[in-house]
Amino acid sequence: MLARRIVAAGLVLLLIFAIAVAWFAWGGGARRLATRQGGNEFLTYALACGDEKSCNTPAIFFNGGVEPQAPHGDLAENLNKLLEAHPDVRTICFDSGGGNVQEALKVAKLIESRHLDTCVTQLANNEGQLIYLATACHSSCILMFAAGERRIALQPDIAFLFHRDDAGNLYKWDIENFYKERAHSAKEPRLIGVAELTLSQSNERPILKSVANLMSDYGLVTDVEAHNVKRNAPKCSALATCIRHEGPECSPEKDGTVYVLPPTGLLDKRSC
Repeated sequence: MLARRIVAAGLVLLLIFAIAVAWFAWGGGARRLATRQGGNEFLTYALACGDEKSCNTPAIFFNGGVEPQAPHGDLAENLNKLLEAHPDVRTICFDSGGGNVQEALKVAKLIESRHLDTCVTQLANNEGQLIYLATACHSSCILMFAAGERRIALQPDIAFLFHRDDAGNLYKWDIENFYKERAHSAKEPRLIGVAELTLSQSNERPILKSVANLMSDYGLVTDVEAHNVKRNAPKCSALATCIRHEGPECSPEKDGTVYVLPPTGLLDKRSC
């Protein structure tokens, strides 16, 4: 009799544990129901903020590397499912060091087909909690950002890092063709220059460009909001981190300056 009771109690505990696992796997609530986590990337629904008082843009945030064959489906499929779950979202925000070019192009085509906006921001509101982001959009991330109808920087001190792929320009034609098509569809001929900028920089000698430069010279950024996060918040933007590591001489505002990655990488999130 005692053994049966022990077995029954064990089954009840196992059932409770299974329910708890399922709850957390689905995000624990309606707001996070559609969150998906793949190989190196993470997609989540949140509000994009210009500063602590202006968090009013429903968005899907992409954080992490652009990798193919994630365990839960590929990145474009996951993003499409999340968009279907959140029809109010018209903006995709990026914090990514880049990765696979072909996967980035698949996401770019999805963004373009849905006529979505793209953004970079240092601040998000996730279910009432402000989250400061070590924001970066580098390498193949820029392909996805470029696909937006409006390409928005919610703070002016975010920077982008450009270099060609590490396979000896294996995707040269794909990158050139993508920017030619975007220049035509977005009616922004300067976007062709983004391909030239990307393909001219090696992995060993990437170049950092500011939001202001990418807006005035390349048309990559269409909208810049003059927000700044509060002074005692972590300064985690790519430009701020670059200056923290290398000093003001790394500023991309200086023509011809090439930024060399510091030993710890462009973003040292531990210091954020």
